[in-house]
Amino acid sequence: MGTLALWFEACVRWRLPRVSLKETPLGDQEYHYLISDQGGTAVGEFATTMLPGDSIIYVRGIQVKGQYQCRRFATAAVFKLARQHGRQLVPVKETGTGKHFWPRLRKWAGISFLVGEKIEQQELRDIVASRHSAPSP
Repeated sequence: MGTLALWFEACVRWRLPRVSLKETPLGDQEYHYLISDQGGTAVGEFATTMLPGDSIIYVRGIQVKGQYQCRRFATAAVFKLARQHGRQLVPVKETGTGKHFWPRLRKWAGISFLVGEKIEQQELRDIVASRHSAPSP
């Protein structure tokens, strides 16, 4: 599986558009990302929650502008995010186009990143709250 997964991932990555991500901290481990194409045009956005010491990035609200949809910008953005941080991706509340996006992404996630099963917004709130109430070491 290792060699096949590497080959498959290399093929898929080669077909992804080049994107840049501009991270803006929102506070309380929340971040907003602006997705731009190779020319610097903003093509979409999404938000994440990254808790210190956790191996997961909770991703929510991926939005790609109409004329850029179905051109793999969201795939390229989350792939880049996972590679930069070396963490597993977990979608928060798969809705709309996300109902098709995340299952497809799970099929080819492998060597360089993983995609976990979705959680609901309330589950994320509970996880964040439990981290805030946990005693510091």
